[in-house]
Amino acid sequence: METSKSAGLSGKRVVFKEKGLVTVEEFAVKPLEQSQVLVRTVSTLVSSGTETAFLIALPNTTGRFPIYPGYSNAGVVAIDREVL
Repeated sequence: METSKSAGLSGKRVVFKEKGLVTVEEFAVKPLEQSQVLVRTVSTLVSSGTETAFLIALPNTTGRFPIYPGYSNAGVVAIDREVL
């Protein structure tokens, strides 16, 4: 049985816990699926438009929490199941 190289790894992520409340939490990295890669983030940001709208629960958003924002990311491939 093949085991994922990502097993036992952890990371940190930004969480909008509730309206207006931002925290950083640690999380366990899920095992990689076939053809997935793990990217080690070098730089990221919270959008001043879209993600801020979700943080302050504007009417054009879901208004549900927690939210794990992040669609802007720059990083390097850390693990590739086919290579490592």
